[in-house]
Amino acid sequence: MKGVSEVLGSIITLAVLLALLSPLLYYFFSYTNITSVAINNDISIDRSAILTCLSIIVLGNTSSEVFLYNYGNIEIHITRVVLNDRLLTTDYTIQPHNIVRLSSMIGDMKISTPIIIYANNIIISSN
Repeated sequence: MKGVSEVLGSIITLAVLLALLSPLLYYFFSYTNITSVAINNDISIDRSAILTCLSIIVLGNTSSEVFLYNYGNIEIHITRVVLNDRLLTTDYTIQPHNIVRLSSMIGDMKISTPIIIYANNIIISSN
């Protein structure tokens, strides 16, 4: 009987170990997956910031006298412009090596504050 109880005890110990191991493995692989997704997202944002080459050229105090020059090799997607303490939503794409007037995005406006542009998930300022 002693041999049977040792085998039965070993089987119960193994069953408890396997029951506890499953949630731990699930947690570990979930945590690893979440971490790798976050790292890949950070790398993507950093890569976008490095490749985004936008210059704001201010020649006067109206938006028709402000030019945006994409001197990089990727498209620049502009989603928001902060001008005169107002947030203006836009959906404009500048192709590589192109220059456009700011007024083509937001209309003709007087400018009294620095221009802030949200492009490719980064912030670019005229100052």
